Amino acid sequence: MASSAGSARLVDSVGPGFAERQAGAFLPSNCMPYPCLHSATVGMLLRWLSERGLLGRLIAGLIGLSWNIATYLVVPVLAVENVGPLEAIQRSTGLLRQTWDGQIVGN
Repeated sequence: MASSAGSARLVDSVGPGFAERQAGAFLPSNCMPYPCLHSATVGMLLRWLSERGLLGRLIAGLIGLSWNIATYLVVPVLAVENVGPLEAIQRSTGLLRQTWDGQIVGN
């Protein structure tokens, strides 16, 4: 009982609605499955392609590298801008281009 009393005092000390504000501070619950589905689909396609010989492995490596670069900032974009998964991929790619325009390709 002492721990529940201490918990009640902690919740009272931070104010009403604390738990609700903390729950909303993270990603919306409806946005996480979609990027996972996109990544799983791309991963399955890359795996299928890499099993097709040397040329397939080279192409899968290039596409995989591009996919990793394009989706690097997807989770922060989802958390901050509250957009859908496709918009998050586009926004992530745009942010990387804006920041690292010639550096990624040039090096």
